[in-house]
Amino acid sequence: LAAISLTLDLLELGHDLVTATKQPQDTAEFDEPALAHIRHDVQFLSRLTNQLFDFTNISRGTIHLDREVIDSHQAILEVLKEFERQREAKQISLDVQLHAFDYQLHADALKFHQVVSSLIDNAIKFTPAGGRIDVATHNPYPDRIVILIRDNGIGVEAKDLSRVFSPFEQADASIHPQYGGLGLGLSTAKSLVEAHEGRMTMESAGKNRGATLALDFKTTQAARPTGPTNNPASPKTLHLRILVVEDHAETRTSLTRLLQARGHLVRSADSARAALDISNGHVFDLLITDVGLPDGNGWHLLKTLRLRQPHIQAIALSGYGMPQELLKSKEAGFSEYLVKPIDFHKLDAAIGRAVAAQDSAPAQEHAGPNGESDATTHPDSAP
Repeated sequence: LAAISLTLDLLELGHDLVTATKQPQDTAEFDEPALAHIRHDVQFLSRLTNQLFDFTNISRGTIHLDREVIDSHQAILEVLKEFERQREAKQISLDVQLHAFDYQLHADALKFHQVVSSLIDNAIKFTPAGGRIDVATHNPYPDRIVILIRDNGIGVEAKDLSRVFSPFEQADASIHPQYGGLGLGLSTAKSLVEAHEGRMTMESAGKNRGATLALDFKTTQAARPTGPTNNPASPKTLHLRILVVEDHAETRTSLTRLLQARGHLVRSADSARAALDISNGHVFDLLITDVGLPDGNGWHLLKTLRLRQPHIQAIALSGYGMPQELLKSKEAGFSEYLVKPIDFHKLDAAIGRAVAAQDSAPAQEHAGPNGESDATTHPDSAP
């Protein structure tokens, strides 16, 4: 999934570059709807995988929340942006009324994003073409926020409302062949909301009369962290020296090419040993590495690299997203932890935050041991 997702990003980036040259004959073969369908399926499989992992952790009582002060309105808007193509493909109108005055939460940003994604995905899935979705917030009390996601879709019969949050259940079993899914989305979302001491409820006037999902959270007055990470430098304006370590060849190649297309100087390796060999002659601003490597792990790799290059920043990639991995990655010194398949826009933002977190001034171009520039492409890097 990671390789497919990154390849889609690469194809779209290439198309944008060709389009910018105003040569329409070069873009005639670009099938944008087909790519949109592929991306939709990749995102669908990714959500199913995440739901299974979370369901396992919830059932074991091992769910971990990495809490921080987050802007719930900003998070909602980001999710809506991610689902824009999917919604527009069905010509579903959207009305957004974020009127809550208090909207900061002490929450796990990734888990909150996952909850809202599940609800928006659910609304789009069960709303017919040409339908409508409303998203709103308000403060019923000074220290509470209610997030409402309302659609005019297939609705739920009153007798089935008690089952919508049961794992592996769908309110109406007859709809499964048409809509698919494991029946874990709402169940997992509700458990994650309750882990945040929140409440999640559903209301519906009946079949074909739409549904409203409500999230109720306690707000916080704590100030959001200040400093450079709130206004990260755009990675599009930076030219960083990046070391990519990924043992999956297709993922490594696609990620390398995307980063090079952004103007970064990229070298890549398929193992920890190869990465350390490369670092002997080159200085890097940023390490992007898979946590699981064939000859070790990303945590030990970063520890070793920082003995040689103390100021290198690091982003961890993982195909699992397990709580213990996130905790170990933070303890090892990674500033960001992303779960595959990687959304390149999220990686772009993570790169900006990681670089902004550096205490040192931007490093200058370093020459290798024989005087060559670090701009030289590593043999394992994509051309």
